[in-house]
Amino acid sequence: MCLTMSYSDGRRIDAVVLAVSSDVMRMAVPGCDDTVELRRQQNQWLGEDGDPVELEAWVAETDPVSMFEPVLVFEEVRPRAMAAGGSVM
Repeated sequence: MCLTMSYSDGRRIDAVVLAVSSDVMRMAVPGCDDTVELRRQQNQWLGEDGDPVELEAWVAETDPVSMFEPVLVFEEVRPRAMAAGGSVM
């Protein structure tokens, strides 16, 4: 699974999810020698420095034997674009 993280300073980073649970996510990020870990506290994902991280987009293959429910883990993901009438594109 791949996703895009957005930090409060404007950085947007693509990552590959290696492991995920309801409150911890570990990812591989291009150019980083170590993995990146996010923790969820009070329905907000936080980076390793404690700053909020928005999950902008995620792409996953359909896997009937999935070990987690993406809808529950990624319920805070928000669409990046909205249509003129207010509906999500």
